[in-house]
Amino acid sequence: MAVAVDELKDLPERIVSKFIQIFRIRSKGEELSRKNFKSVAGTRLFEARVKDKSGIYRGVCGRLGTDLVVVLFFKKKTQKIPRDVLRTAQKRLATYKQSQ
Repeated sequence: MAVAVDELKDLPERIVSKFIQIFRIRSKGEELSRKNFKSVAGTRLFEARVKDKSGIYRGVCGRLGTDLVVVLFFKKKTQKIPRDVLRTAQKRLATYKQSQ
């Protein structure tokens, strides 16, 4: 997802490094604590979680077969993920699935 890559590039380097570490661990099939990676209630999406002194960040992804496809990165501003962010992530995942 080109848009997600652009969103990732806009984040601070230390945040990008933490996200890369989380997704490397997941790609090896290893489990992470819910603090770092969990499913999003009521959806088929997952969120990678990174907390830093500059804020709380999320990477939203979905499954494509056995692969995880990261479709959105954002800085969290509220306790719950806003519905418009979830809708955007679901649309991007659907678009990606259709292109495969």
